[in-house]
Amino acid sequence: AAAGVAAASVAGTGSELSAEAANKLGMRHFRGDGVPKDLVKAAELFSSAASKGHAGAQHNLGSCFEYGHGVAKDPRRAVYFYSLAAKQGSAMAQFAMGLCFQHGRGVGKDVTLAAKFFAQSAAQGNAHAQKALDALARGELS
Repeated sequence: AAAGVAAASVAGTGSELSAEAANKLGMRHFRGDGVPKDLVKAAELFSSAASKGHAGAQHNLGSCFEYGHGVAKDPRRAVYFYSLAAKQGSAMAQFAMGLCFQHGRGVGKDVTLAAKFFAQSAAQGNAHAQKALDALARGELS
């Protein structure tokens, strides 16, 4: 199976792979783990998996757009993909949405919505989200 995944990575953008396989291969390209580091290829694979509804890939693609990894930096598109994953219950994407609302990246700054997303993420055990939520409650973040 690994040889098939490697061959698929050379042959195309991942559309022939399952969403899970495309996301995993995207992460390998993102890190340079056993394959050449290639952020463009990683973003293409994340996009393929995201289009199939894979929440992890939607979060990963959002991150690519937020930071300009393999794609043009586009905070609004980052929020779009984070929101898709957050709606599926991704704690990482909920935390990312909280940060976007807290700092006004790709959306208008809204501390109330930031707190909502931090709370959703924290409820799933995300310690970073809990710290952010606590800081908001103490008025340390605005």
